[in-house]
Formats: sequence, structure tokens, C-alpha cells
Amino acid sequence: PEWRYQEAAPRSVTLEGTSITLTQSLRMGLSAPNAAVCATDEKGMPVLTLGHYGKGQLAFLASGIENELAPKPEAFLPEATPAWRFYAWFAKVAGIQRILRSNDPFITCTEHFIDAKHAYVIAVNNTPDARPFQPTLADGWTIVKPLVGSLDGVPANSAIILELLSQKN
Repeated sequence: PEWRYQEAAPRSVTLEGTSITLTQSLRMGLSAPNAAVCATDEKGMPVLTLGHYGKGQLAFLASGIENELAPKPEAFLPEATPAWRFYAWFAKVAGIQRILRSNDPFITCTEHFIDAKHAYVIAVNNTPDARPFQPTLADGWTIVKPLVGSLDGVPANSAIILELLSQKN
């Protein structure tokens, strides 16, 4: 690949039609002759590529999202850079299937399986404001009950814990 380095400046990256502004200490550009370009910067340089490697795929992001977010206490607020879109893209490409998806990018969920039919989901509100919670469940899964909190929403800077059950055999 061809590499080019430039001093950092705010960089507008377009991923699936959404513009995301990143600022970094080093700016790297590359060509992607053997990979699909999935996101570019404002100059058309590839920022996110996807190629085949062995029996799988290899995604490359020419940006340090964590370096961008870590020093910013406001990184997970609604008005912040929507970096979550990169994580959602990686999950989609990897074929990750969740049993519960949050309808809100600022409510993050983790799944904890007890066995093949039982799971707990912890839904964390990463903002200082209460947020409504209307999750989407995978086919065959139901919410048995909230163990902590309620289904009315997730309080500010807090979480709810849900018990889920699979109806599949």
C-alpha cells in the first residue's frame, strides 16, 4: 500500500452516509488496491477498509477512535462525535447477532448468558439525563422481568438489569 503522512487537523469521515469529525495527532492516508473502501475522509482518502484474509475478513481503520474518545469526558453524550457508528459497523460486518438491541446509541447493553435459554442484559445510560428505553429483541426472546429498574426508561448515569428467556427449543 501507499502511505502518506500529514500533520493532524480535524478530519471529516463519511461512513454509510454519516459524516463524523475526528481529530488526531497524526494523520495517515493509504491506498487500498485489494480491499473495499468503506469510509473516506473529506479528501477521498480511505479511512476504513475491508478485505479478505484467509477464510475471513480483515477490517482496517486508519484512526484511533479510543485515542479520540478517551480524553473527552463528554464522549458519550448525544452531542458528541457519533463514534458508536464505527462499532456498529464492525459488529454488522462480523455478523454479531444480539438478543437485545438498544434503540438508543447512548444506552449500551451487555448480554450475560446463564445457559442457552436464559440471559441477563445490563442496559447502561451513558448520559446525565434519563432516557426512554424501547429495545428490539431477537426472534424467540422475551423479557421476563426487570431485576433492577423498570422498562419505563433508564435513569441518568445509571442502569437497568433485565432477565430474558428464549422460547426456542
